[in-house]
Amino acid sequence: MAQVRVPSSYDGGRAGTTGKDPCTWQSGALFSYLQRNPQATGRVDADGVKATLYARVCGPTDITYYWVRPTVSAQQVATIARDLARQKIPAPDGVFTPDLRQGHRVVVNTPLRFGVRSQAPVTAMASVPGVTATATAIPQTLEFLPGDGAPPVACGIAGGPTPVSCSYSYRDASTVAPNHTSWPARLRMTWAVSWTASTGAAGTLPAMTTTADYPVPVGEVQALEQAR
Repeated sequence: MAQVRVPSSYDGGRAGTTGKDPCTWQSGALFSYLQRNPQATGRVDADGVKATLYARVCGPTDITYYWVRPTVSAQQVATIARDLARQKIPAPDGVFTPDLRQGHRVVVNTPLRFGVRSQAPVTAMASVPGVTATATAIPQTLEFLPGDGAPPVACGIAGGPTPVSCSYSYRDASTVAPNHTSWPARLRMTWAVSWTASTGAAGTLPAMTTTADYPVPVGEVQALEQAR
């Protein structure tokens, strides 16, 4: 049987006359059991979609069974596209001054500037019979979690190159860190997600986050004064 929907009105078989549908829809599993006519009540169609058996009962002998497939909303398909986009989003590719990648050390009470190299939007598409949706993830906010107990430092990144104003100054050397070598810092990016569908529907979905760890060695500059 083809997919069917429960009608909201009934024309009584005569054009121009509407009213309540005199028939009722029953669970195929329950009704076939009551009628002592057991039969399969679930199946998987060739496209992988599950269908459930329903009975349309219009009278003691007027009973028709239908296989009903669930109607998938555009937003459900968009959620699938969002999950595919998540798989394509890279971890934050950090840029630091001083350059942590080159083994440079940060000095106490001196700003560590940070940003990311990759800020390009990420898109992904998902389709089911009748609906195609595209999800687009755009980097929105970059946060630096210093790892020394201080709260995250947030920095908006939606408008262009790496902002110079993103920085954090450590108050303590990493010799007092848990591993006595470096603070367990982390970059965290938040991605805003929007979607559009072939049905004309559109909207937003919950934001996504990605993280990357960046140990930060922090030292102190010791100065000696000589009396003259």
